[in-house]
Amino acid sequence: MNSTVKPEAVTRRERTGAILLWIGIFTGPLAWTIHLVANYSLEEWFACSPATQTPGEILGVGVHRVSIALNATLATATLLAGLIALSCLLRLKNAGDNAAVRARWMAIVGIINSCLFGLIIIVGFAPSVILEVCEFSP
Repeated sequence: MNSTVKPEAVTRRERTGAILLWIGIFTGPLAWTIHLVANYSLEEWFACSPATQTPGEILGVGVHRVSIALNATLATATLLAGLIALSCLLRLKNAGDNAAVRARWMAIVGIINSCLFGLIIIVGFAPSVILEVCEFSP
């Protein structure tokens, strides 16, 4: 295997724009993790624990409003990460070297992650709209 490009040059080229590719890949899963943990803890630990003085509220704001605001923020972050990954893919469309192949793959993974986790986060709006606050099952 004979390579005419020095390894340092490949590393420099891969680093250029790599942060945007990593943002595209990891924002969706990270946002979903925050969504899962925070939405569970909002009602279970903060709004409806036996020690709370105002059931169904967090700092004077209804738990549904806090949950919807959190979900909207996380869905927006995931959408922006998908758009960043899409812009990286479009920028790398005609590049042919090995670093560009890897970067295109990362951009495609970022788009897929953003779509998948964005959909999961959007579905997470449903409990805030459908379920009652602080209802305990018998």
